[in-house]
Amino acid sequence: DYMQLFNQLDRLIKRPNKEPFRVLIVDDQELLAEHYAAVLRHANIQVETLNSSGELLKIIAHFKPELILMDIYMPHVSGTEAASVIRQHQELIGIPIIFITAENDTDKIQLMALQDGDDLLQKPIKDNQLITTVKLRAERARTLNTLMFRDGLTGLLNHSTLKSRLETEIERSHRLNKPLSFVMMDLDHFKEVNDSHGHSTGDKVLKGLARMLDDRLRKSDQIGRYGGEEFGVILPDTNQIAATVIIDEIREQFAALAYSSDDINFHCSFSAGIAQLENNDNTDTLINRADEMLYLAKSSGRNKVVHSH
Repeated sequence: DYMQLFNQLDRLIKRPNKEPFRVLIVDDQELLAEHYAAVLRHANIQVETLNSSGELLKIIAHFKPELILMDIYMPHVSGTEAASVIRQHQELIGIPIIFITAENDTDKIQLMALQDGDDLLQKPIKDNQLITTVKLRAERARTLNTLMFRDGLTGLLNHSTLKSRLETEIERSHRLNKPLSFVMMDLDHFKEVNDSHGHSTGDKVLKGLARMLDDRLRKSDQIGRYGGEEFGVILPDTNQIAATVIIDEIREQFAALAYSSDDINFHCSFSAGIAQLENNDNTDTLINRADEMLYLAKSSGRNKVVHSH
């Protein structure tokens, strides 16, 4: 049973995400910030430093930190004020903020910790304490992020997150005048799979397609489970012709993959519709056009990829 083998291999190799945590250090004392950065980098943590809050939101958008380590007492804008600005952005609410301070007044420390922060470290900070605190908080944030934004069965982006990412990519494509394609995919005759082989086998098919998409597409592409047996794929910097070639190749590979249930082998296929971003498109219109193409693929025989003209 190849799918059982693949699932077991996934459990062995895809244990907690091995990518280094991303930490942003904001401290006006440059030497101290660089010391913290060196300590964390030695612990295999990816770090960016910032010595004022002026470029804070720009750096966050570019670096996408999983945790922010921020000094409370900085000139012009304090750490608590900067944290308050961060928390005004809905997409940044989940980033843990650890304040650092040399303050010794217990009452002040407790008050600071409650102001849009998640933890507080007092200077001087021991290297081991810094590493342990940062890793624990970042690991928890990563786990919560997965639960909030990922589909529990396939590990792909969930419906709302996929739409949010598509909106961001549409804005980027309009701004940079770059092509963008969106793909709607649907497993063919999936109800028959569930009825004939059971829902656990159906889940294997869903995970099989998710795995294949994840393996075959680029890191810059974004894949989500749109709902049920429907999947959505965002392909930045890709026109609909190139997107069709890519998705059609995956379609052929997926259709050739054998599944097994009660010693019975069977194959599955999917249909896909592709729409390329146009000047007047928004998230809903682009999805609707991809959905229309998916309907054409289904109504004209299934197991095919159709793009808009």
